[in-house]
Amino acid sequence: MLIKDKRGIELSINTLIISILVILTLIIIIIFFLGGAKRVTDTISGIFFKTTAGTDRSLAVQTCGTYCDQALSLPKTLRKDSSYCTSWFNIDTAGRGEADLLDSTDKSKGYKRFFCLALRDNVEGSAGLGVSCIDRETNAQLVC
Repeated sequence: MLIKDKRGIELSINTLIISILVILTLIIIIIFFLGGAKRVTDTISGIFFKTTAGTDRSLAVQTCGTYCDQALSLPKTLRKDSSYCTSWFNIDTAGRGEADLLDSTDKSKGYKRFFCLALRDNVEGSAGLGVSCIDRETNAQLVC
């Protein structure tokens, strides 16, 4: 004999979803009241507002590591155009809340660009983060 009444299953799934939402809400409230909100907002603003505030150096290095893995998965002819070779970051090395400027006296000149491996010859005011990208097959550094 088959039972076609499934209200018990729906009740437990609804209860589970509501319980998860309540737990997430409590975690967010606890983080906020324990002073973690400042740290969370600093991390979020560092990710989304990198043009003025500057990206955190450790986040930029991690991103370069990801870009390296992606570049190594590309054919060798396309690696020079990968994000590892072309992407740059604005970094606040002094901890002032603003990315490093090209000229500290004139804000209109723009921000210093930090590339993953080394400075770029064709970009004024560039610097390198020194994140190496070694090809596992050839044991050679990826050349940009």
